[in-house]
Amino acid sequence: FYKAEDLSKIYGISRKDYERLYPYVRIENRARGKMASPPTKMGKFESGKMTKVKIININEADTSDWIALPGIGSKLANRIINFRNKLGGFYSIEQVAETFGLADSVFQKIRERLSCPATELRKLNINTAGFDELRAHPYVGYRLANAFLQYRRQHGEFKNIGDLQQVMLLNEKTYRKLEHYILVEVVHE
Repeated sequence: FYKAEDLSKIYGISRKDYERLYPYVRIENRARGKMASPPTKMGKFESGKMTKVKIININEADTSDWIALPGIGSKLANRIINFRNKLGGFYSIEQVAETFGLADSVFQKIRERLSCPATELRKLNINTAGFDELRAHPYVGYRLANAFLQYRRQHGEFKNIGDLQQVMLLNEKTYRKLEHYILVEVVHE
């Protein structure tokens, strides 16, 4: 054996056993005295050969990148991109699962092929955003946008992100999601 992929050449080894063992295989390169380690992401096992799996950045992937993943067609790829654009970018891989029409089984299948490096998210200034801008955000919607505007009318500008929790309609789960997308810039002192 010269590399970890050579394990797939063993007659009688099943695909399941190969995939289970592959991450633990280390082959010493005798010429250099170093260990040759397998790639960080295991590829797909096809007819005794290992194919490389393309890892996509969920904030930069276009429709063709999404369509290349198993279980994702052009409609679903467009939905994922539209959802990402409405959000202002993804801060977590789990957000992809929130896309309308994406089955959990498909998400679990593609999850290992997704990456979400730190990225600049598009943020809304809660003190200047209008009703339409607020309600267009997937985590806000009509009722919460209205509640934010009512709060601003009654109490003045939000002073910090924590002030959002004063809005009665905003639950903890939604607050934790929204805090990534809200910017608090005080306009009037």
